[in-house]
Amino acid sequence: MNHKKYENILKIARELLPKFLHIIYQEYYGVNYPSTIENWLKFTDMFGNLERFPFTGEDLRQFLTSCNIIEVNNPIRLVETCKNSYEMYSTIFDGFRQYVEGDLGVI
Repeated sequence: MNHKKYENILKIARELLPKFLHIIYQEYYGVNYPSTIENWLKFTDMFGNLERFPFTGEDLRQFLTSCNIIEVNNPIRLVETCKNSYEMYSTIFDGFRQYVEGDLGVI
């Protein structure tokens, strides 16, 4: 098994969602500077309160916390960590896709 390849995948996984949400934050507020924790909490809560949005603000913060604790340098858990990261990202991006496409099974 190529441990370096798994490590690189996990580094991307650790950074992908935070970067994605930060870009949305910057576009929404029209700013290019880092947000404060207070503003970030308001932003994720606002997102979580959107009609038919599949996640709460707390869900988004939990996803971000999960990203921050992705272990990159533990060779024993590399494959398991990759699988867990994949499942988390599948949930996140499927929810975003359904929201954007309006495909929530609601008539």
